Amino acid sequence: MYYTCTRVRNLLDAPPDMNQEPRCLQNLSLTSLVHPKRIIGPGLQRTSLARIMFQVGRIIAEAAAKSNLKRVSLELGGKSPVVVFSDADLDLAVGVAHEALFTNHGQICVAGSRTFVQEDIYDKFVKKSVEKANARKVGDPFVSGVQQGPHVDEDMFNKVLGMIEIGKKEGAKLECGGGKLGNEGYFIKPTVFSNVTDDMRIAREEIFGPVQSIIKFKTLEELIERANNTLYGLAAGIITKDIDKALAFALSVEAGSVWLVSRSFVITAPASLLCCAGSSLHRLTEPHLFYFYIY
Repeated sequence: MYYTCTRVRNLLDAPPDMNQEPRCLQNLSLTSLVHPKRIIGPGLQRTSLARIMFQVGRIIAEAAAKSNLKRVSLELGGKSPVVVFSDADLDLAVGVAHEALFTNHGQICVAGSRTFVQEDIYDKFVKKSVEKANARKVGDPFVSGVQQGPHVDEDMFNKVLGMIEIGKKEGAKLECGGGKLGNEGYFIKPTVFSNVTDDMRIAREEIFGPVQSIIKFKTLEELIERANNTLYGLAAGIITKDIDKALAFALSVEAGSVWLVSRSFVITAPASLLCCAGSSLHRLTEPHLFYFYIY
């Protein structure tokens, strides 16, 4: 029997009962393990988990191997680089990078949470990005015109605010936002950091919130090495008018999907989200997704 996100909550909250254990769990989002036997018990033939913590994923994969060697598909998040070269249309690049991060409040596995900008246009890019973030309307998501609602729960709300404080303490420059919005609900101001370096936690750990970290780079060769310096490998994006440069990056970056943006069109290559590094264990789109369930 299959249990999806909408049906599995009560199952996980209840004490384990092997007589009622499902045969397969799919599309389940977790930040912590609740009754692990429900997820990794020997009665399960396969488990598909989306949006879980990296550390929890390791526990699940190890337990799956120790039980009945069931197949496990894990999506463990990302720290995806969005790269802006100096030849890019600046307004287009600012808008693409903004939406890549702030869409759904940053609560997206492929969010472009590391914004690499070539040094020639860095200051101008930061200024326009701050203007864009300050103009983002935060509030009731059911109200027309609102672009950003509340965070999913108090735990994630506090985690994001905690990461913002860490960014300030580690020396990143807070350009805007940086705190709670209003006195009710889990609303976070759209936040932009500049002068971010690769060793900072806000540049290395998945924040899963509306926090843009803008990082300066010089050359393509240097950029590729820095973009790949991460535990994750889910997605990446590059904004440039030079197709040779874009393809060189796409072929060198360790990411499942790479978005190439030039002027007003977007190309995605490869089409299959084959996650690299620590982001996942399986291809997540095209026929590869179905193989996990039928073989």
